[in-house]
Amino acid sequence: MTITAHDVRRMKICSFCGELGIWRPTRSETDVPLVICTNLLRAPGRVADFQHPWCYAGASVTKLMILEREELDYIRICDVTPEQMEGILVRRNAEAR
Repeated sequence: MTITAHDVRRMKICSFCGELGIWRPTRSETDVPLVICTNLLRAPGRVADFQHPWCYAGASVTKLMILEREELDYIRICDVTPEQMEGILVRRNAEAR
């Protein structure tokens, strides 16, 4: 799947591994790995920090749970482990109730 000009403007480098990723892609079928913003509520003068979900959380399910809901909405099954996705879905179901 090709990426749009809007997606190119959202290309970011993971601060952990240095690989390229896309922040909040316009289409879920984009073949570029996802990056999430890990310090959305940052102090003035600091730059945003972007990381791949697997770089940010490693093997931790709970670390992803502290992210803003807007960041979790973009995470795809190919971006995390099955256990991490299960934790995300449990959180979403709990919020829906």
